[in-house]
Amino acid sequence: MPDGKSQSFARLPLSTVALQLEQDNNTNRAHVIDSVSMGGAKYRNAIAYRRNPGSDECAIFTLHNLSSKYKTMIGYAGRIDGTGMINAVLNIYGDGTLLSTYSLRARDFPIMTSTIIDGVSQLKIEFTTTDSGVSYAFAGYLE
Repeated sequence: MPDGKSQSFARLPLSTVALQLEQDNNTNRAHVIDSVSMGGAKYRNAIAYRRNPGSDECAIFTLHNLSSKYKTMIGYAGRIDGTGMINAVLNIYGDGTLLSTYSLRARDFPIMTSTIIDGVSQLKIEFTTTDSGVSYAFAGYLE
């Protein structure tokens, strides 16, 4: 829960598991970040997703090769403090099938997510927005 202190889990951070940054081009970027502020609280081991101004793409995503080793993924998702005030949708796919979707409002605190990923080989974390100039982050952990 956001409390203004650093959030961390004793689980394996998603950011360390066979990460492929698929949308790393001149307009959109996804990158691992040691610490990020969302809703005034710090979250560690996150992946930041930025849709830059002028981008025509609505989605930015990362792929993670899990090799069917994990059962659940929990985490926090939200808008990175100090970036554009644009709503987003977080979609979580397992082997091409939509597993979870979350609506994220720019003015809200980060939300806690929980997704069953038992048997999933490839995980896709995708943020979609209607406009550019905004950054969202996902601090996910695998069990």
